[in-house]
Amino acid sequence: MKSTPATTSGPRGRFPGHLRFALRSDPLRFLTRLARDYGDFVPFRMGRLPFFLVNDPEAIREVLIARNDDFTKSPALREAKVTLGDGLLTSEGDFHKRQRRLSQPAFHPQRVASYGDVFVRYTRDATARWRENDPFDVHEEMMGLTLRVVAKTLFDADVQSDAGKLGEAMAVLVRMFRRATNPFAPILNRLPLPSNFRFLKALALVRGTVERFIQERRASGVDRGDLLSMLMRARDVGGGEVSVDAEGAPANGAGGNGDAGKMSDVQLRDEIFTLFTAGHETTANALTFTWHLLGTHPQAEARLHEEVDRVLAGRDATSADVERLPYVRAVLSESMRLYPPAWIITRQARKDTTVAGHRIPAEGVIMMSQWVTHHDARWWPDADTFDPGRWLGDGHARGAAERPKYAYFPFGGGVRSCIGEAFARIEATLIIATVVQKWRLEVVNREAPALAPTITLRPRNPLMVVPRPRQLA
Repeated sequence: MKSTPATTSGPRGRFPGHLRFALRSDPLRFLTRLARDYGDFVPFRMGRLPFFLVNDPEAIREVLIARNDDFTKSPALREAKVTLGDGLLTSEGDFHKRQRRLSQPAFHPQRVASYGDVFVRYTRDATARWRENDPFDVHEEMMGLTLRVVAKTLFDADVQSDAGKLGEAMAVLVRMFRRATNPFAPILNRLPLPSNFRFLKALALVRGTVERFIQERRASGVDRGDLLSMLMRARDVGGGEVSVDAEGAPANGAGGNGDAGKMSDVQLRDEIFTLFTAGHETTANALTFTWHLLGTHPQAEARLHEEVDRVLAGRDATSADVERLPYVRAVLSESMRLYPPAWIITRQARKDTTVAGHRIPAEGVIMMSQWVTHHDARWWPDADTFDPGRWLGDGHARGAAERPKYAYFPFGGGVRSCIGEAFARIEATLIIATVVQKWRLEVVNREAPALAPTITLRPRNPLMVVPRPRQLA
C-alpha cells in the first residue's frame, strides 16, 4: 500500500451507518483503503463524532508524545473497563501516571532478564509433548504456552491443569472487545443474551483466579520473586518517585486500600488482570504469525536455524543470548510489522487541538493503525514481503536510521507505550530459539491466514502445523 499526499477530504457514507458498517465488517481493508485513496490525514464521520485516520509517522508521534495531554482514550476502550477495570490499558490522567510508576519496577530490565529460565523451561516442557508428524493448531499451542509463562512470572504459579479453561475464558473476553466499538454496546451489555452469559462466566473465572492469587499472597506475606510480589511491594513516595519495600507484602493489606502509597487490592486486581490477559494474548499472536511466516519462507527459516545452532551449540538459551541472536530478533520484528498484535491505537481529543496542522475538535477521535503504517511502501520497500533482512541492513536503501521512528510502533509510543515491551521481546526470542533447536514447524496451509482484528490481531481460523524433528546443524 502506497499512501497518497495528505488531503483534507474523506469518504462519505452511501447510506446512514455505511462507514461504521464498513469499519466493523473489515477494519483492515477499510483503513487501508482510506489511506490509499485519501492520504495521511483522512477526516470522516460516524454518527455524531468526527474521526480522523492519521498515517504520517511524524503526526503519529505528535499525537502520542507532543500532544499526548490533549487526548484521552477512545470511547471504545473506555467501554473495555467492564472487563479490564482501571488497569494501565484503560486508566487515565494522574491515576494512570501513578499506576505506571508503581508498576515500572516490576519490568526493570534485570527483573525481566531473570525470567529467561522460565521462558526456556516452559517451552521445553510444551515441546516435549509434541509428536512427530502429529498436526496441531499452533495458535492454540502458543496461547497455552504464553498463558503458563505469564502465570509463572506474575504469580509464581503453574496453571497447567487450568490452562484449558483459562484459555477458553480469555478467548471469550477477547472476542467481546469487538462489541465495544458498537454504539449500542451499553444497551446490549444489559440484555439477557447468551453472549453476555458466556462473557460474565468467563470474566468471573479469570478475575476469580487473579483475586485468589492476590489473597493468598497477602496472607502469606512472602516475596516469591514474581511480578505480583514486586507490584505489592512498590510504594509511591511522591514527586514521581517509587520505592520498593525490602520486606514482603503485609498480611493486613487485604482490606482494600492497603498501606499509604501502595496499590489497593482492587488496583492490584485490575493491573494484574490487564497484564495477565494482554501479556499472554499479544505474545502468543506474534509467535503464531512468526511460525506461519517461517514455515512459508524456507530461506529465512534456514538462516534462523543456522544462527540458533551456531550461537547455542545445543545448550539451553539464556536471556544473555538474546543480544547474540540478531536474526531471530529481526524475524520477530518483521513478523510484528506484517502482523502487528496491536493493530490500531485510538485517542479522543479532550479539547480543540491540532495534528499535523489540521484542526481536531473536542471529542474528535484519532485513529492510528499499525497495520496501515507498517504496510506503507514509502517506509517499507516491498511492504507486503516477509524480509527479516531489512532489519539488518541487508541490501536495503532505506535502513532504520533513515526511516521515521513511528513508521513502526507495534508497542505504541510515549507515556502510554506498552510497559511489557522488553518482557515480550525477550520471551518471544527465547521461545523461538528454544523451539527450533528441536523442531521445525511445517505449515499445512501456506495461504495467507484469514485475520480477526479484535482488541488484538488474531488468526480467524486454526493455523495447523506438522512438527518435524531436526538435528543440530
